[in-house]
Amino acid sequence: MTDEVCSAASLSSMIKSSTPGSEAEARQPDRLCKFCAVTPENGFTIEESDAVENGLIAFHVKPRPAGKIHLLVVPRDQHITSVKALDSSDFGLVLRMVRMAKRLLKEKGFSEEKQILAFHNPPSVWQLHLHAIGLPWTESEKHHFEKSNPRYVTASEQLGLLAEKGFAK
Repeated sequence: MTDEVCSAASLSSMIKSSTPGSEAEARQPDRLCKFCAVTPENGFTIEESDAVENGLIAFHVKPRPAGKIHLLVVPRDQHITSVKALDSSDFGLVLRMVRMAKRLLKEKGFSEEKQILAFHNPPSVWQLHLHAIGLPWTESEKHHFEKSNPRYVTASEQLGLLAEKGFAK
């Protein structure tokens, strides 16, 4: 197992947890998860950190960006394994992630038509992260985000799914 994925033990405990209150414990930052420890000291190039205000951090993808710019936006104060672990109460979190990604891409000169915001499901790293890509694509990584890829969920599709879950209750 590489250092880019969360520990098997922590992932296993999250999956097995079904007692009341265990979800809150499962969402605590995981010290073995690389995305729960995003710092320059750990090799990340930080674009922006709103850790105090919004509990989010954005950083550059290296070494294989999918576009001219490729950022990841990650919850800083909680460990969520994937979009499948989200429920309607997470709508605000996902919306904050989307707003941060859109703002950063816009500040870098990318119009909405040149922005791709997406999640992978299942993810490549077992920590919720939003890909914020400024087009044009880099050919080597484009296939990860094509609509025909069943592991691809746009940010707007995910927000819609969370909203539906909230109204279904």
